[in-house]
Amino acid sequence: MHDDFNPPKITVDKRQYSTIHYIFITILIGAALYAAAKISLAFSFAPDYVAVFWLPNTVILTALALMRTRLWWICFLAMAVAYFPAAFQAGYSEQRAIIFYIANCAEVLIAAVALLCLLKKRLRFTRLFEIIVFIGFAVIIAPAISASIASLATFRESGAIYWQIWRVWFLGDALGHLTLTPALLTWIIAGSTWFKTVSWQRFVEGGVLTVGLIAVGPYAFGSEIGSPGNIPTPAYTPLPLLLWTAVRFGPQGTYTAIFGITLLSIWNAVEGRGPFITMTPADNVLSLQLFLGTVAIPLMFLTTLICERKKAEHKLLERTQELTKANTALKESEARYADLYDNSPDMYVSVSADTARIIQCNQTFAEKLGYNKEELVDRPIADMHHMDCMAEARKAFQSFLETGAIHDTELQFKRRDGGKIDVNLNATSVRDKNGKIIYSRSCCIDTTTARKKADASLHESEERYRSIFNTASDAILIIDKNEDILEINPAACNTYGYKRNELLDMKISQLIIPEYYNTFSGFVHNIDKEGFFQGEIIEVRKDGSTLNTEVRGATITFHDKECIIAVVRDVSMRKQAEEEKAKLEFQLRQAQKMEAIGTLAGGIAHDFNNILSPIIGFTELAMTDFDEKDSAKKRFLEQIYLAGLRARELVKQILAFSRQSKRELQPIQPHLVIKEALKLIRSSIPTTIDIRSICCGKENSKKTEIKY
Repeated sequence: MHDDFNPPKITVDKRQYSTIHYIFITILIGAALYAAAKISLAFSFAPDYVAVFWLPNTVILTALALMRTRLWWICFLAMAVAYFPAAFQAGYSEQRAIIFYIANCAEVLIAAVALLCLLKKRLRFTRLFEIIVFIGFAVIIAPAISASIASLATFRESGAIYWQIWRVWFLGDALGHLTLTPALLTWIIAGSTWFKTVSWQRFVEGGVLTVGLIAVGPYAFGSEIGSPGNIPTPAYTPLPLLLWTAVRFGPQGTYTAIFGITLLSIWNAVEGRGPFITMTPADNVLSLQLFLGTVAIPLMFLTTLICERKKAEHKLLERTQELTKANTALKESEARYADLYDNSPDMYVSVSADTARIIQCNQTFAEKLGYNKEELVDRPIADMHHMDCMAEARKAFQSFLETGAIHDTELQFKRRDGGKIDVNLNATSVRDKNGKIIYSRSCCIDTTTARKKADASLHESEERYRSIFNTASDAILIIDKNEDILEINPAACNTYGYKRNELLDMKISQLIIPEYYNTFSGFVHNIDKEGFFQGEIIEVRKDGSTLNTEVRGATITFHDKECIIAVVRDVSMRKQAEEEKAKLEFQLRQAQKMEAIGTLAGGIAHDFNNILSPIIGFTELAMTDFDEKDSAKKRFLEQIYLAGLRARELVKQILAFSRQSKRELQPIQPHLVIKEALKLIRSSIPTTIDIRSICCGKENSKKTEIKY
């Protein structure tokens, strides 16, 4: 079913469904009880109708073994419904019927609880412990207790023999549990799967076995042979077929055959045939019960032992197959690891701690040294070391004996042809149970090729960085902690104006003006904390001129010494450009200010011109009202008029300044303008200052635009 499938929801009354369900189970169990009672009575001996086995309790025990404990009450209810009407019809008193019901309930309850508590799971009759528990509680203890309770009902009846009643009750219930309960449980648990899993050959074999039992039955249990108290030999004729069933068909077939033989023997005895009719009915029942019990119990143990043996053999076979697979996988793994060990690109060797001789090595170790593996075994490891590293090798082996390990030790091995192999050695130790070092597990990595590649790579890197160092446009200096200059690039000579040998004989402090030496010392102090520095200082060239520089530095290792590499960039041109830029920006701001002032002045000039127009106009009108007699007043008005004209000229000049009017040049007499201006400023200048004017000729200009 798919996860997204949603079945339609149907509303059902759960209580009604449960009630119908329970009623159905009760009716089913009641019908089974009725049928079992009929079979038991049908196979009873006249005239007292003593039953050889009693099957209703077997049906109830089977139901309890299959049902959950919370549903057990249904079985007892069905038992009461089926039992009490039949008991009252048989003429039992209420007391006797109740005691018998209690006895039957106690029997099946004791047996069911014992099986549930001791087995912890469903009874399948496939383990010896299950057979022992079943026979002990369901066949012996529970029927004995039930018989003891039931016998109390007839204790006071006249003519009743307590132990005879106890024996009949006990053996009838015990034989019913012994012969029918295993058959019912095994068939119900197996269900239809048994028919699906069994081959047709097994069906044929089962059919032949069934025909054989049916054929042997009349001879074994139908012949009138024997004497009182003895069971004749023909009665044991079915035993080979029963053994065949136990061996070939397991518990399910065995219990079915036992129940079939039980029905055949009882049916023939009831019909007055066979070896179990030579005595009184009670004795005949007893002998038949003992015979069937004697046959059934050994067969139950036999089939269970065979089943356990088959399970053990199956588990042993599975375990054997697992071990075989594990052994095969182990061999394959050993082969893989042996191949990995021998063909690894690294060299592996084990050296004895006591003798310092080679115990084993891989093929790679032997091939790289030019030997066979057999030639190297039991050879001193010292013979493999090159003379150049013999002291280091002894020191490494001594360290291994003390610590049990060697880590990243560089050694040289000697080849058979005299060549040398550089190796990186790592080793761990194998110890005995007392902690004593037995031998080493050494891994030697051939670093000859790697070293050559590393040297070539290092040389290439040095050349690359030397090229960058020499072609850099910035000055690069390497100085030590004493401020001595150790290395420079050609750009440094061009920057400072010195020759290379001159700079290498100087200290860095000689290139810095005194005012900035403390700043550079701060840079050096900062590099000790953070590993780098950056800043600007002023330095001096050979010709005494100064230059602004931007300095960056970091720590490096140069010739095994901790030094400082400083990258110096001449920023004098940049500084000048920045100053020029600042000057131009200032001029631009001033021009923008003047433009703003001009715009403002133009607006003011327009408003002022509007004010002057009525002043000049009304002054001209007033001058026409005065004649020569009023020459003084007219002169005053003329002065006002002249001042208005000058103001109008000033407005025109302002408008010209703000680019809002057209300039018109005309000839003027500067001495008159100067004279007028001197009259205005005379009052604001101290008398101790003598002002003299020098007049010039006419010029083309405006009176308000004369500059001086």
